[in-house]
Amino acid sequence: MIVLPALASTLAFGQSTERKLAFESASVKPRNPAGGPFARTMGGPGTRDPGRIRYSNMPLKGILLIAYGVKDFQIAGPGWMETERFDIDATMPADTTREQFREMLRNLLVERFKIALHRETKDAPAYALVVGRNGPRMAESAPPAARADGGAPPGGVPPQQLERDRDGFPKLPPGGPPGILQFVVLNRARLIGRQQTMGAFATRLA
Repeated sequence: MIVLPALASTLAFGQSTERKLAFESASVKPRNPAGGPFARTMGGPGTRDPGRIRYSNMPLKGILLIAYGVKDFQIAGPGWMETERFDIDATMPADTTREQFREMLRNLLVERFKIALHRETKDAPAYALVVGRNGPRMAESAPPAARADGGAPPGGVPPQQLERDRDGFPKLPPGGPPGILQFVVLNRARLIGRQQTMGAFATRLA
């Protein structure tokens, strides 16, 4: 039995509805164990290929994480969910929203895997991100610099082509696109966020 905690979503898994969202076409195939430990996801809403997803070498637990938008610790179930892997290739209208896509993925899981689950709350240890004694040492992000022609700011050069600081990390130019970037040099890592909310920052730290 797969256990999910109580979610804000009102979608009911495994219950009949008048109209279920579904992919235009979908293929789900077991992955050869020789495929290696690494999973790969491509496409979907918000990407350069919004009308198609291609998931390679994905464990069922990883697919559930995407379908429900939850964290790894929020799903419990049999061990094979993390060891048996699958390839998924599915298409959908290019204007499908992220929530519609997740519902399609949930319905696909019920149809192909015959999943049965229930939701419950569970106490767990957690960290709290609070303001320090001397107050926050943060400044509000400046808006991205616009191009002279009024268009969106350029994405910049690839990180591998940028100048490096004394620690070996790339020096990012100002005015880049919003997002969170992580760089790893030997045994050290650096996290750089632009135009990010504190909620997004806390989620990344978790």
